Amino acid sequence: MRNQNRKRKHNSFDFNKNYLVVILISIIAILVAIIGLKARKTAQEKKHEAEVINSMYEAAMQIKSNDENATVEPEKEEKKEDIVVSIVAVGDILCQKPIYEAAYSSKENKYNFYGIYSKIVDYVSKADITVGTLETNFVNQNYSGGKKYNSPKEFAEVLKVIGLDVLNTATNHSFDYGIDGVKSTLDYLNSLELNTVGTQKEETNEILIKDVKGIKIAFLSYTYGSSQKIDSSFAYCLNLMDKDKMKADIEKAKEEGADFVFVNMHWGDPSSNTPNEEQKELADFLIQSGADFVIGSHPTQIQPMEMKTKPDGSNGFVAYSLGAFTSTENSKDSSIGMILNIEVTKSGETDKCYLSNISYTPTYFMDRGKNAQNRFELIDLDEAKDEIKKYDEGSQDKVSKAVYDKLKEAVIKMEKIIGNG
Repeated sequence: MRNQNRKRKHNSFDFNKNYLVVILISIIAILVAIIGLKARKTAQEKKHEAEVINSMYEAAMQIKSNDENATVEPEKEEKKEDIVVSIVAVGDILCQKPIYEAAYSSKENKYNFYGIYSKIVDYVSKADITVGTLETNFVNQNYSGGKKYNSPKEFAEVLKVIGLDVLNTATNHSFDYGIDGVKSTLDYLNSLELNTVGTQKEETNEILIKDVKGIKIAFLSYTYGSSQKIDSSFAYCLNLMDKDKMKADIEKAKEEGADFVFVNMHWGDPSSNTPNEEQKELADFLIQSGADFVIGSHPTQIQPMEMKTKPDGSNGFVAYSLGAFTSTENSKDSSIGMILNIEVTKSGETDKCYLSNISYTPTYFMDRGKNAQNRFELIDLDEAKDEIKKYDEGSQDKVSKAVYDKLKEAVIKMEKIIGNG
């Protein structure tokens, strides 16, 4: 019995041990199965990912292949427009005693010069930039319009109103009132925001360059001399005609980026309508030195214009004298002048700048007599031709015989010297 019990106990003990082993093996098998399933799933996911990546790569390569084989059209750049700048130049601007006396209103106790320019203001004000030669001073002394020139300040103000931008002040009258007159005149003109060239208050080598719509224009000016003696210590205040200086200034203007160099020359015989040899020689020198425009003043007469070829093959232009813009000089034909119209262009395609057009408007400084209400008036001589024609046709109610004779003579003279262009 005791042996049987032992046998049972022994058998019972083995069963429990076997049971645990079975359970352990089962757990291990389950874990292996789970791990296997997970590993299988991971392998499938990786395979799927690889298939997706491979598909994307093939698609990208196909797109690249298509791009390489396709004809690529370049982007069309927007065409740049040409830049066109209009420059107007006028001749000598004087204010003799009869002019400022006629402009004075005793009732208002002031001067009004606008009436002189009312008929030509559009010709001047509509330009992009306008330059003229001023032959008077503005000092705190008695007005003078004879051998010395000192004008009411309203005269400078009207020049600003009608559209002048740059004034050449290098003339034989620059030193009529000495260095104080030079300084006073420049101070007043600059206070009106009028640019000046040709005289300066202190020694400087600055070049006036105006940027007009992207085209840079340099302005220079020189005079043959001075009516008044200049102290040597103030010689720098006035630009005299000196070839070395003029050439150096033109080169400096180009170095500073000027597309065009505009040179005013106060030169020539006062009462001649033909340029002298010095004018011709200097004009050639300036053009060959790089100037683009040479505009003359001082003669009370108009003188011819001509095109010249610069060293680079481009066009240079010379107007030997524009005559007087406003003046009561008594010399023959001194009432005839011109408004010069210059057009320059900057190509939108090449950025090259060039002279694109030249024209002019003939003018006549009308004097209707001392007792006339509007004694002085600057008129367009082309428009005056209509008045001449009407007079010739018998309509003599608007123009007197004296005025008719003056206008007709002026038209004939203008066409003889300059032509019909």
